[in-house]
Amino acid sequence: TTLRVRHSAILQALAKLDGELAEARKDASRRERKELKEKAKRLKAEISDLKRGNPDRGAQEHIRQLEELLEAAKRELAKGDLQGRVLAAKEGIVVLSVGTADGVTPGFTFNVNRGNQWIARVVVTEAKERQCVARLDLKRPESELTPEKGDLVRRAD
Repeated sequence: TTLRVRHSAILQALAKLDGELAEARKDASRRERKELKEKAKRLKAEISDLKRGNPDRGAQEHIRQLEELLEAAKRELAKGDLQGRVLAAKEGIVVLSVGTADGVTPGFTFNVNRGNQWIARVVVTEAKERQCVARLDLKRPESELTPEKGDLVRRAD
């Protein structure tokens, strides 16, 4: 039981440090993320404009390059301090408030926290524009706690 107590204390300390680190990154990250989101919005508008006018081969290639830049911007946005909330949870499946618009794709992992307590890690299996579905991947073995609606999720990798 001493090992379990130490293990539990270590997990709680790690969750607290994770929260503190995320807060420190948030301030710098918010500005960069805002700039990147604005760039992505401009790229999306430019792509739409180009597609509206019957594009020739050169324009089609330009559209393809812009779409690649847009996807890269989405991936970069997802690398930042991406966080959201659990919208629903049942039997090891959770719905999260982040989606492809945030750069989320299947395979992303998120830590689930309630306050300063780490609850579980989940892996995205399906992503839509504004939300995604994830499955429970790892949880504290000695704990009965599982993800619940309202829990905070933060990108793990």
